[in-house]
Amino acid sequence: MVRQFGVEESSSLRQSLGKGEGNQRNEFFGELAAQLKWAADKVDAVILAGPGFTKEDFLDFIKARDQELAKKIVLEDTTSIGVSGFQEVLRRGAVDRITEESRIGREANLIEDLMKEISINGKVAYGMDDVRDAQGLGAIETLLITDELLRTEREGNNIDGFLKAVEHSQGRIVVFSTEFEPGKKLESLGGIAALLRFRVSP
Repeated sequence: MVRQFGVEESSSLRQSLGKGEGNQRNEFFGELAAQLKWAADKVDAVILAGPGFTKEDFLDFIKARDQELAKKIVLEDTTSIGVSGFQEVLRRGAVDRITEESRIGREANLIEDLMKEISINGKVAYGMDDVRDAQGLGAIETLLITDELLRTEREGNNIDGFLKAVEHSQGRIVVFSTEFEPGKKLESLGGIAALLRFRVSP
């Protein structure tokens, strides 16, 4: 598991597999798949890494049994196995790349929901004044704000109290990067918007 403070080993399985040992290999793959079962719900991505073609065979094994987990698997080539193989994956930036892709995916989904609500004049507020009004009513479920607006508002000491109020009323805060398309779309709406618990506009 990649965590903010480093890497944490959750389990370890070892098996020496020669050629032609189909049943033994499938048993090992079955044990490995069982160890990864929880990952289908709890993580954004699973990196399957190593030298040779065993990882491709294991991915085929997963695809035949668990489509949801298979969708989250990303293959990476390494020259070694174990901890040193994992360090190789980290050095190559695979984890950073996947984190960025999953972040952009989440942001894109939120922008899609926002645009849908705007089109039907639904449970949404955008622009600083409307969003602050919605917060005054405790209506914010998810606050969307660009990193640029957050930075400029912080320079003027205008935003931290507002963000605390959103969190205090059980609202979620998502900071969008203006480097990517979802953040650019949010910027065009004033850099701040909110998906609401209930409709507040007239």
